[in-house]
Amino acid sequence: MLQRVHRRPILALVLTCNGLLLGVQLWIFAWAPVSGHGLDVALGYLLLPLIMVVVGRVIHREHLPRLRVAAVAAAAIGVILVSAAALLLYLRASELLPFGLFGLLTYVEPVLLAVVSITILGESLTPVDLLTYGPIAVALCLLGIENATARRFPVAPPG
Repeated sequence: MLQRVHRRPILALVLTCNGLLLGVQLWIFAWAPVSGHGLDVALGYLLLPLIMVVVGRVIHREHLPRLRVAAVAAAAIGVILVSAAALLLYLRASELLPFGLFGLLTYVEPVLLAVVSITILGESLTPVDLLTYGPIAVALCLLGIENATARRFPVAPPG
């Protein structure tokens, strides 16, 4: 990447803008649910890939083979019952849970994906991976222990 930036310095500006846009995107995704705009963000996240297909077709005049048209149709259906519902539940959970807990629980999905990749798909775990996933798995176990002990020994309400 550095070689490409050296050959075309304008790429440094493009990369900077991309980083800023990603930062804004992540900030909006965290801010929107707690500010009552979760549905707006959900709709945007679900429609963006479909809009990109339309832009590719209309502006860039990309050809869509039949199977790709079928894939777009399937994605559109998924955006309407399955993905929308999952994302809306995710956003609702972000409103119901303390923000710090919600943040930690978002590690569950990538850790489960790592477990499936290793156990089912046969990928190997490197020492660097272990340094990343190990502490995160420990954090999730600690959350589970906290939840189990909180149910067994409930804390008396203040007052």
